[in-house]
Amino acid sequence: MMNNADFQKQMQAMMQNPQYQEAIQKTQELMKDPKKVAQMTKQMEQAVKDGSNQLEAARKAAKDMARKEIASSSAPVTDDDEDVPNMGQEDDNEEDEEIPEIEAVNEVGGVPTQPKKTTNKKKKKKKNMRR
Repeated sequence: MMNNADFQKQMQAMMQNPQYQEAIQKTQELMKDPKKVAQMTKQMEQAVKDGSNQLEAARKAAKDMARKEIASSSAPVTDDDEDVPNMGQEDDNEEDEEIPEIEAVNEVGGVPTQPKKTTNKKKKKKKNMRR
């Protein structure tokens, strides 16, 4: 995407925009003040927390709606959560799996950065040992 000529033209046009230049300058000035940085960090953390709460509420609402739909049909109702997506919540029975990030996503200013190693949780399979 970063090597796409149309994308490069669009980025150049945006970077020449006076409103964009002003926004970048304001951001750089704000980043110089530690108090402002702390305030913005707190606001971002609160926004992430609020978003997580909203996702959890949406997950519960979807689960309840699915249960009501199942209850209204002739299908038996179970308490199985496997059909409901986890929405980013951690599971205790999971192990780390390394997933390399896509280089195009890591490019900054047209210069590729080093790919970061991230982990993804993969469920362990439990084996029943019988003698």
